[in-house]
Order: sequence, then C-alpha cells, then structure tokens
Amino acid sequence: MNKTTLERWKRRAEFKAKVEEHRAYWREQIKAEGLANRQNRIAALNDRWARMKRIIEAREQCTPVEVGGDSGLLVHQVKMIGKGDDAEIIDEYAVDTGLLKEMREHEKQAAQELGQWTEKSEIKGDVIVRQYIGINPKDV
Repeated sequence: MNKTTLERWKRRAEFKAKVEEHRAYWREQIKAEGLANRQNRIAALNDRWARMKRIIEAREQCTPVEVGGDSGLLVHQVKMIGKGDDAEIIDEYAVDTGLLKEMREHEKQAAQELGQWTEKSEIKGDVIVRQYIGINPKDV
C-alpha cells in the first residue's frame, strides 16, 4: 500500500466510518482504564493519602519531641531575625494545615466516590442551610 491508496481510501465514506468506529472504541477503552474508572480514582486517592501519611510518620522521627514532634503534624522552618552580627537563626515549627486539609479532602472525595458521604440541606426562609453529615458509620 502506498500513500496515494491510503488517501483514496480516506475519501470513502465506509472507510471513514470504520476509522471513526475504531477511534470511538479506543477512546472508551482509555476512559474506562483512566480516571473515568471509579476504582482507578479510588486507588489514586488512596495512594496519595498513603504518601501523605508517610510524610507525617517521617516527621515523627525527625522533629524534636519537646516541640510536639511526636505528632508528625509540624513543619519545620528556619528564619533569620536581625542583620549582620546581630542576626539570629531561629527554628520555627507550625502545624502543617495544608497537608491536613489535603488529607481531609482526599478522605471526603473517597467517601463520596464510595457513596458513604451524605450531605443534607434545607431551606430556612430565604437561606439554604447546608449541613455536612460526613461518613455514615454503617457504610464503613
């Protein structure tokens, strides 16, 4: 087969239809095996959650206990205060709220994906009041 033959085939309606049929099939296969597949999304969420958990566990080993290091939830920063000969380096520890928030979001999304997360809202006057119930213990 040469280029001219292929170009001629591309102009035929039945050939175009068959090519599009194959494309559609493979698009669906890719979707089914990617993030469109709930099981794959749950696995990806679980993997990232486990990695974040390992960060916390590693911090437990390297943060001084006297500043709350045994929690694994602190992030260490070094700050310099002052200038020149008067400069002083200070260790600062703070709760890693970004990591905690991300873990909560992963947990919520996993619960939603699995149908374990319930949300309730009601109308009170002109206001919609949303109450987030969370994970139903019976579903766990």
